[in-house]
Amino acid sequence: MTYSVPVSVRAEQYALQSLLNCYLREHACVHQQIDFSDQPDQQHWPLELHRSWRQHGGHLLRIDLPQQARSLSLLVDSNDFSANLRYLTQCYGGEPLQALPFATVTRQLVQELCLHFGQPLNEELLGQIDNSRDFIGLLLQQAPYCQTTQTDAVDAYISSEQQMSLGHAFHPAPKARVGFDPQQLQHYSPEFGSAFQLHYFAVAPALFQQADNGQISAAQMINQDLPQALDIPPGFQPIPCHPWQAGYIRSLAPVQQLLADGQLLDLGPQGKPFYATSSVRTLYSPDSQHFYKGSLHIRLTNCLRKNAVYELETALYLSQLLEQQQLPQVFPDLQLLLEPGWSTVNPQLANSEQNILVQEAFAMIFRANFSTENLASYSPAVAGSLFSENPFGPNRARTLIGQYARRHDLAFNSAALRWFQHYAERLCQPVLYAYFERGLIFEPHLQNVLLGMQGDVPGKVILRDMEGTKLVREAWPLDTDTALSAQGQKAMRYSREKGWQRVAYCLFINNLFQAIFYIAGGDPILKHQLRAVLGEVLQDYLQRFPSSHASEVLSGVLAGAPLPNKTNLLIRVQKQADKEAGYVPLSNPIVAPLCATAEVSNA
Repeated sequence: MTYSVPVSVRAEQYALQSLLNCYLREHACVHQQIDFSDQPDQQHWPLELHRSWRQHGGHLLRIDLPQQARSLSLLVDSNDFSANLRYLTQCYGGEPLQALPFATVTRQLVQELCLHFGQPLNEELLGQIDNSRDFIGLLLQQAPYCQTTQTDAVDAYISSEQQMSLGHAFHPAPKARVGFDPQQLQHYSPEFGSAFQLHYFAVAPALFQQADNGQISAAQMINQDLPQALDIPPGFQPIPCHPWQAGYIRSLAPVQQLLADGQLLDLGPQGKPFYATSSVRTLYSPDSQHFYKGSLHIRLTNCLRKNAVYELETALYLSQLLEQQQLPQVFPDLQLLLEPGWSTVNPQLANSEQNILVQEAFAMIFRANFSTENLASYSPAVAGSLFSENPFGPNRARTLIGQYARRHDLAFNSAALRWFQHYAERLCQPVLYAYFERGLIFEPHLQNVLLGMQGDVPGKVILRDMEGTKLVREAWPLDTDTALSAQGQKAMRYSREKGWQRVAYCLFINNLFQAIFYIAGGDPILKHQLRAVLGEVLQDYLQRFPSSHASEVLSGVLAGAPLPNKTNLLIRVQKQADKEAGYVPLSNPIVAPLCATAEVSNA
C-alpha cells in the first residue's frame, strides 16, 4: 500500500485486507477455492494489472465464488498461504477483468458465505465492515499524537496501548465501534491519544455489591482513587464507570427509579485522567494501583463489551487460583496481571432480568497495575502494537530489532532471530506448561500479551485478562465448595481438546505467526528461519518438560499437523456469539528441528 493514494482509498484497502484474510483462511482455502499463478495472462489481464505485476512481481490469486458463479482476482506477494499474504492490487472481477469497487467486493464475499450457509445476505455485517473502514479513514486523516516517539516509560506504555491502529488482522471488522458518535469516537478510542475522567455515581450501602481476594476490598480499591472534591453523603459508596457508559446507565428505567428514590446519586465526571487501553473499555492511570475494566455497551468488533455477572465471578476465582499456582516462580520472566476484585450495583429487583441489566451496566473488574518498580526495570509494550501493520511508518517490531542490531553490531537477520527467540521462549514455555502440566488455558492473543522490553529485547512476558483464562475440565472437576454460579462454572471449563484449540490458535496463529510475518518483512529466507526458531523453542520445551500429553500433541505440531484456526468471520456471518466460534484447519508452517523430525519418523 502506498501513501500517495487518497485516505478514503487507503481505508478501503486496509478494511478489505482484513476481510480477505478471514475469507481465505476460514473458507476459500478450506474448500480449495483458490488458485495461484505467477505467469501474466497477456490476453485477459487489464493494463493496470500488468503494470502492477511488472512493478511488484508476485502471484495472481484467483478466489472462486461458486455460489455466485463468479471469481475475484488480485496480485499477492507469494503463494505461501500458511501465514499471511500481502495484497499488492485491488480486486478484479468479471469478464473481461475489471477493477471492482470496495462495496462490490465486500458484498460478493459476504453474499458467498451467506449462500453457502443458506441464509439471507447479512446486511448487519456489511454495516460493521463499513463502520470499521470509516474509523480507519478518520484515524488516517488525524495522524494522531500517539504515533509519535515516546521516551518516558509511562508514555511509552500508553503509546503502545494506542498503536493497534488497524486492529486484529484476521477479523472482518477489526475497528468497528458501533455506538460511538464521531466526537465520542475520537474522545474515547485509544488510537487518538485522549485522556478523560471517570464518571462517578454513589449508591446506598445496601445496594453496593463487591467481592475481593481477601487482601483489599473493591470499595478500598475505589476509594484509593477518589477525587478530593467528590461530595459523598455519609454511608454512600462511590462507584466509577466509563463516562460513555454513564449515559447508557442513566437511560435504564430501573436506574432512573433509583435516582428518583435517592438510592443512587449521579456525581458526574471527576478526578484524574485515565487512558483507554487497546480494548477501549479497560482504563489506565499511572497514578492508580489498578486498571478499571468496566462494562461498555458499545459493539466493538463483534461483541457488546459488557461484564456479565458470571464473568465477574470467574475473573476473581481464576485470579485466586492462578495466584495459588505460582507460575512466576517456575518462570521468573512471566508476570500475570491478576484481577483481585470487582464491584457493581445490585438493586435487588423482583424482575431478575432487569436486575441483571443494572448489575451488568455498573459491573467493574479491577486489574493489578504496573508498579513504579515494574516500569523502572522494563518497558511494557502490547504485542499487538509491535506485530501489526503500522499505517504511519515502519513496523515497530522491526524498528526495535534494528536498534538491537546496531547496539550489538549484528546484521538485521541475525538480530531478528535472537530477538524472536527471546520472545518465543518467554511466551511459549509458560503457556504450554500451564496447559499441559496444570490444566490452565491461557488466551495469549496479541492484545492479551505484553512484552517487558529490556535493552531493546523482550526480557519478560506479561499476560492479562484473567476472565479469558479457562480450565481443562478433566484436570479441574466441578468445585462443589465454591460459591460460583452454575453458569460461571460451566463457562470456565473446557474439554482438553477445546482447550488445545484455544491455546494453539492464540499462541501460534494469532500471536507468533503474526510476529514472524511482520519481523520477516517480506523476506522469505528470514521467514523460514524464524519458523525454524519456533520449532526449536517447541523442541526445547519438550526436553525441559517431558510428558506423554505434551509429546503427543507437540510432536504432531513439529511433524506438520494442521493447526486450529478460529472462524472469526464465519461466526459473524451466521450471527452467533463469539463463544460459539469453531475452528478450521490451517496449514502448519513451523519448521521442525532435525532431531525432532528424526524422533517423529522413528516413533
